[in-house]
Amino acid sequence: MKLREDESAKLYGVGSPLEERRDAFVDGEVPVAVYGLGKMGLPLAVVYAGVTSNVIGVDVDEDVVARINDGDCHVEGEPRLPELTSAAVNAGAFRASADPAAAAAEASVHVVIVPTTLRDDNHPDLSNLRTAVRDIATGLDPGDVVFVESTVPPGTCEDVVEPVLVEESGLSTDQFGLAFCPERTSSGRALKDIRGAYPKVVGGTDAESTAIAETVYGELTVNDVVPVSDATTAECVKVFEGVYRDVNIALANELASFTDELGVDVNEAIEVANTQPFCDIHDPGVGVGGHCIPY
Repeated sequence: MKLREDESAKLYGVGSPLEERRDAFVDGEVPVAVYGLGKMGLPLAVVYAGVTSNVIGVDVDEDVVARINDGDCHVEGEPRLPELTSAAVNAGAFRASADPAAAAAEASVHVVIVPTTLRDDNHPDLSNLRTAVRDIATGLDPGDVVFVESTVPPGTCEDVVEPVLVEESGLSTDQFGLAFCPERTSSGRALKDIRGAYPKVVGGTDAESTAIAETVYGELTVNDVVPVSDATTAECVKVFEGVYRDVNIALANELASFTDELGVDVNEAIEVANTQPFCDIHDPGVGVGGHCIPY
């Protein structure tokens, strides 16, 4: 595992052309830390390792960390992930750590992909995100960049993440980069999705952060990278995608209940209705599934 020997190996605020910064990233000169090694975090870390060969994965579960460092994969149901995890670890391109502060001290690129759950009052629980950001702040240096992939309420990067990083690190907002780069992945196809099944959305808190995110993710995906105006717009994109699916799945299920009473084949009715170009009704099912959409 390469460590940061050259403190100038930074991506933000260094003044060099983006092409040179991209080359440094790809050559492994810019250490990456991925915080959260769950169902989506581990595949993301492995893809990063395949590109830059200098990645630390961070997780608070010491058993998960031990398994990964043994070349094992704790995430089930993801094709090729066990083989790629083992290969990355054995090649020295990827290792796991249960010490987020130590990882933050080594890394120049910090990628947050911890879960956002709901509190008892149905408001978003950002405690995992806040903890990860505080840990990053302990090792945040001028020139570092932070990418948030976790699904969050719009405004979180500007109203929560950036203030915590500033307060805990002592840096000003113009000394580090921050961008929201939402994961757009599904269980069972995470590697395929990360590598480019869909365009990657990125939005920074300033223009340089957006440009760096576009440059980095342009190396991870074979699809387009779509930069948006700012981090809050990118956060809206992710939430809008989920709301669209939630509402339309609910609509399809309501229509199925209605047609049951009429003795009508709902699938036939939907298929024909969708021949109208302004109609795109989803298929009904047993409910709103997956790990993210219900939240």
